[in-house]
Amino acid sequence: MRGSQEEAAIDAIEATRAYVEDFLPEDEPLQNARRRGQEVGAVPIGPAGARRCASSPP
Repeated sequence: MRGSQEEAAIDAIEATRAYVEDFLPEDEPLQNARRRGQEVGAVPIGPAGARRCASSPP
């Protein structure tokens, strides 16, 4: 039984992450930063992470 509870928790976390990734649209500065990161070979983070970084104080 414990295995299925853990699997259900993992499924819920993945579903939540997918929802957040799809829900938060990236604005133009974030899209530009993502493109620039690809140009220099940086490993991308998801849109939710990018949004959090952009809203954090310097």
